[in-house]
Amino acid sequence: MIPYFHWETIALGPLTLHVWGLFVALGAILGIFLARRAARSSGLNPEVVTDAAVWLVVAGLLGGRLGYILFYNPGPFFVDPWELFRVWNGGLSSTGGFLGALAALSFFARRRKIDALKLTDALAFGFPFGWAVGRLGCFFTHLHPGILSGSFIAVRYPGGSRLDMGLIESLVAFLIGLLVFVRSDHLGRSDLDASRKGAATFTVVWSYLIVRFFLDFLRARDLSGSDLRVWGLLTPAQLGAVALLALSFFWFFHRREQ
Repeated sequence: MIPYFHWETIALGPLTLHVWGLFVALGAILGIFLARRAARSSGLNPEVVTDAAVWLVVAGLLGGRLGYILFYNPGPFFVDPWELFRVWNGGLSSTGGFLGALAALSFFARRRKIDALKLTDALAFGFPFGWAVGRLGCFFTHLHPGILSGSFIAVRYPGGSRLDMGLIESLVAFLIGLLVFVRSDHLGRSDLDASRKGAATFTVVWSYLIVRFFLDFLRARDLSGSDLRVWGLLTPAQLGAVALLALSFFWFFHRREQ
């Protein structure tokens, strides 16, 4: 079982860094690095991937922030609308982040006249690992406590041992990233081949959304500040996962028909 700790900030001389924001930034850097390597393998200009990643990160943060405000904590926004842009204060919705990134991706691909799936296949090799590192920031600050548990990966929270959803989601994202690499490198069928366009993208999207839907049942419900439950059962993120799954299935089969 993991001892409880709370790592909120890092002091570097006169500079104070927020651990959560630091790990989100490190995750973005790692994800872009891996995506650039994948782009070279597919013949895609790595600089295009970097440009796209910057768009996606910014749009994802703003979309995630907007989703958090709308679905979880609208009060501060109505007092001060600039709260939308204060990402460093914490509070992001993964569903809002995905929608923001999707909108930015569509705009970027059309503007640059690039095949969106070829671009997202390269990004899919970096996203899971970047997400895994970013979720470690949630774990170190214990933003998402889970249900009471005696599991060996539970954390000894004050008041009882619980799962930590930041840690669990980080591990899941890492495994999804490994799945993409294993399918590409050890089955003799690269997911970056033109004949398998979209394979890496939909492997990551479907794996994450399905797993996230079920993981949210493990989030704490007995603490103050616990996630909102629609109909007393589903979190906004679960509803978002269902909607995004439906959208991705439609896109996948629509592309196949074309």
